Amino acid sequence: MRKAEHTLKCNIFYELIQLACDPSRSLDAVLEPSCTGIHPMDYHLCWHLWFILRILRFKHPSESAEHALHIRYAEQLCQMELYHLAAIVLMHISDSLSRNNALNELGDRIADKADEETYIKLSTIARLPDYIIARSRYMRAKLEDDGAKMCLYALQGGMLDEAHSIFFEKVAPNMIISDDYESLGQLSGLFEEVSDQIPAWGPGGQIFTDFYRIKKRLEEIGDDEEVKEIIEWAHSLELRLVAMPVNSPIQRLAATVMSKYVFKLIYGYEGTETENLPLSYEDKLEIASDLEILPNFPMDSAASSTLIVTCKNGDQ
Repeated sequence: MRKAEHTLKCNIFYELIQLACDPSRSLDAVLEPSCTGIHPMDYHLCWHLWFILRILRFKHPSESAEHALHIRYAEQLCQMELYHLAAIVLMHISDSLSRNNALNELGDRIADKADEETYIKLSTIARLPDYIIARSRYMRAKLEDDGAKMCLYALQGGMLDEAHSIFFEKVAPNMIISDDYESLGQLSGLFEEVSDQIPAWGPGGQIFTDFYRIKKRLEEIGDDEEVKEIIEWAHSLELRLVAMPVNSPIQRLAATVMSKYVFKLIYGYEGTETENLPLSYEDKLEIASDLEILPNFPMDSAASSTLIVTCKNGDQ
């Protein structure tokens, strides 16, 4: 008798009959896998029951029980690699912050497994917000150490500080050194759209985007007024190059490349030599040779010593 009573109480049909008789009855018991008799960790029937009962306007389960149901069923779907269905389940979490966190965690979790088809399903079937998909792609690019993609997806995912940091410290210097101005132009356009939301953009990433704009404008130059505007940009860039924080060899090399270009541009138009740019004495001698001008630069002590030693060795 007791065994039969226990079996009855663990029967989903019995629970539904009780619920029909008393709609105010808690749904918590119905949403436990133990009621379905399928498997103690199988939540698929429980979740779909919750969905139907909610439509029929039965009293909702406790918030914690409902949240746990979504998380556990989504976990079950992830184990089956049905990530787009897991996303659909998680989008039913009522609390917006918890929902957003759960979806971001899902994106991070699948970053090393997801292929293009997965992301298409997440976008078209699950209707997952683009910024969450972008964050997942960002994590994938990070695992692959692809700075350019990290920068792109961080921008698309709204991670503006991360995007700016990657762009300024690694991506833009690499593009300057490798003469990849097409890619630099594409990223520059994306950054300019959100530049007003990025702290310290002017003395940071804008140095590289302005350098690109100057080079681009010089290719399309039309009249003297445009030249004057370009020279004004060059002077603005000169001041920022002087104050530019350099923390790596690649940044230093990129700063040198830009400084040489700005020096030649200003001298070529105004005939004046800029002494503040972060250029070594050897760099300035090289520029002077290229421009066929007599250098009039103050020589720092280290460069002076090197030059003296070189001259002495040459005399011997």
